Amino acid sequence: MEYEVNPSRFISRNPVRCIGILYVAELQILASNDVREFNVIANGKKNKLPYTLEYLVADAISNREPHHGYNQYNYTMIATANSTLPPIINAFEYFSVISTANVGTDSQDVSAINAIKAKYHVKKNWMGDPCAPKNFAWDGLTCSYAISGRPRITSINMSSGGLSGDISPYFADIKDLQYLDLTANQLSGSIPPGLLKRTQGGPLVIRYGNNPNLCSNNSSCQLTKKKTNSMLAAYIVVPVFVVLLIGALVVLVIFIRRREAQTLTKIHHKNLISLIGYCKDGKYLALVYEHMSEGNLEDKLRGKDSNVVPLAWRQRLRIALESAEGLDYIHKACSPPFVHRDVKTSNILQNANLEAKVADFGLMKAFNHDDDTHVSTARVIGTRGYLAPEYAIALQLNEKSDVYSFGIVLLEVITGRPAIQQSDEVIHWTRLHLKGGNIEEVVDTRMQCDYNINGVWKALDLALKCTDHAPAQRPTMTNVAAQLQYCLDLEGEDHTR
Repeated sequence: MEYEVNPSRFISRNPVRCIGILYVAELQILASNDVREFNVIANGKKNKLPYTLEYLVADAISNREPHHGYNQYNYTMIATANSTLPPIINAFEYFSVISTANVGTDSQDVSAINAIKAKYHVKKNWMGDPCAPKNFAWDGLTCSYAISGRPRITSINMSSGGLSGDISPYFADIKDLQYLDLTANQLSGSIPPGLLKRTQGGPLVIRYGNNPNLCSNNSSCQLTKKKTNSMLAAYIVVPVFVVLLIGALVVLVIFIRRREAQTLTKIHHKNLISLIGYCKDGKYLALVYEHMSEGNLEDKLRGKDSNVVPLAWRQRLRIALESAEGLDYIHKACSPPFVHRDVKTSNILQNANLEAKVADFGLMKAFNHDDDTHVSTARVIGTRGYLAPEYAIALQLNEKSDVYSFGIVLLEVITGRPAIQQSDEVIHWTRLHLKGGNIEEVVDTRMQCDYNINGVWKALDLALKCTDHAPAQRPTMTNVAAQLQYCLDLEGEDHTR
């Protein structure tokens, strides 16, 4: 792409459809009589209203639809008659629109590999398109990527994959297949004729060793009498073994559940609800916790009881701090450490002494190793609006997932709004209303401005860091507790009990 750059003009010569984005922000504190106001003309089309900028507030100017049908694209920025200062631009990006119509894997290959996936119940990352995007091709697959055609599957490695039964004839439907590895499975029968034919003088290589019941040619696959007798013995022994195994698993599950419960009775912290005991009735396990007479944080923030006085900022900070200290304990001090998985305002309770305690440990997940980056779970457990993106999307869970949920709780403490209200999440609502830099638009009006503005800003910044999309960018609960203590100190209140 080629550009001409003049003081206020940007020209691109490119035959494809493009989208241009101009990034602008006022970098100077203007004098009272200074005005910076300008129009943007994109290929002769002028914006409806002139642009004015706010100090250090970024904005982006772009065309909604791609430009097309031009040999060059001309962006011009012109100061208005009222302007005393020239236009300003901070950055400029240009994107070419590329069609995605032909990037998917060949449809015949897709049908064949999906049939193979279903037959053998493959549980690897075999989801979405098999070959595209290239960096996310299915495990064990190698694909070819022709410039003018769709990707094709050229190699499949399913060795040691726990495959059983006969070899799927759908392998033969993958026309560009050059290598197939089926070693070390429990496949039986013979190689399908269509697949075998492609190995005879053709480009296909098949590896099928360590499959004891698989015939390697077209000869009869009848078992010898000795083998038949062995199989008969196996048919008798295996069901008995399975019954014994199922019985052992049932006993193991009962033992594990009881040992979950026993572990929880050993967790003691002033800001965690104490587990008094548990009761098992058949398949049902009940946990008995201490009574918390003052209810939960959600009800106190929403004012569901008309007789309840709205929480003051100092009270909210103290509740948040004590909750953070409780979560920090299960992240760091427990052995093994735990992830709560369902941090939310309704799970933060207060006792008669107005001490905040985190509740509902029935969903906790333990880490087995100090160097674990995450724990992969089979399904998402938690509450909508509080789930960290890496957990909700990829089922990857670690202590930073709790930090994200706590960040949502902290936003509720500051704004008084629920995690989700009319399909709008509190994190999006907060970021939208902070664009103007006026924190009074975000803070819960029921606090009647009775707070240290610096402390509120710091708490709000902390909440936004906790809800960063990247887990590595979020603080630890230890750091969260320390920063909340600092916010409380700004209010002139000592948090020592």
